[in-house]
Amino acid sequence: MRWTFEINFAITKSGLEGQLLGVMLHHEQPELEMQQSAMLKQEDYKVELAGLEKNLLEALSTAEGDLLQNFALIGTSTTPMWEQAVFLDQSVENVNPT
Repeated sequence: MRWTFEINFAITKSGLEGQLLGVMLHHEQPELEMQQSAMLKQEDYKVELAGLEKNLLEALSTAEGDLLQNFALIGTSTTPMWEQAVFLDQSVENVNPT
């Protein structure tokens, strides 16, 4: 059985090391690759959640007048951005329960 892998050599040394490590993990210990993939996904969720939190805090800090009467701001926090933040928070907990 022969294995052929396409490796992009037009990258940095550390990038090449990462690619080769990924190929080796995939071949030798696929369960470690799955754990690595889950951890990377969790980090992506955390970064996206931090961005949503930043957007919400900016909206709150620039709001004028009574926050409870600012229906545009309340609508922003209860629409897809808020739902996505809740989903991301739950996803982070599901990937790595503490």
